[in-house]
Amino acid sequence: MKHCQADELVAALSRLPKVQLRRLLMHAVVRLPVREIARREGCSERAVKYSLARARRRMRALLTDGD
Repeated sequence: MKHCQADELVAALSRLPKVQLRRLLMHAVVRLPVREIARREGCSERAVKYSLARARRRMRALLTDGD
């Protein structure tokens, strides 16, 4: 992935679905473990892991392709 400017990063984040964005921020910025995110959201750890993986793939695509 190329190095990106803050505005590119914000634009890519804004294109994520709200649930993916929230979970990605909790995990990457707040540094909450998957288990804690799942507990707070009342869902399975598997659902959180899947959501995070989708968010990462989408971010990668947006930041490399500009899709």
